[in-house]
Amino acid sequence: MESNVEFWTSARFFQRLDFLLEMKGITFNQLSFMSETSISSIYQARRRKTMPSFQTLCCLCDALGIKLWEFFNTDAERTAAMENVVSQMKNLSADSQSILEALVKQMK
Repeated sequence: MESNVEFWTSARFFQRLDFLLEMKGITFNQLSFMSETSISSIYQARRRKTMPSFQTLCCLCDALGIKLWEFFNTDAERTAAMENVVSQMKNLSADSQSILEALVKQMK
């Protein structure tokens, strides 16, 4: 089993960030503004192949409207459409979420 240190390289981190930005239709400039993070610090981390600080990561996730664990939830089978459904579920009532869950189970 690959360790977290081996898995979460800078390249993989920025690949995930790019995916989330594309899925949400947000540019790096918009992310920088929304997260109150210097765009140059994001670009420098990518260029230097380093990881942003934990605080910066939290700010980025807040700007993306996701929880920290969602950033690291990289189920290989998830498509952009699936990610969109999951993110939209947060806005549903508990009853609606249950109905959607039942519907998906019936579609298997």
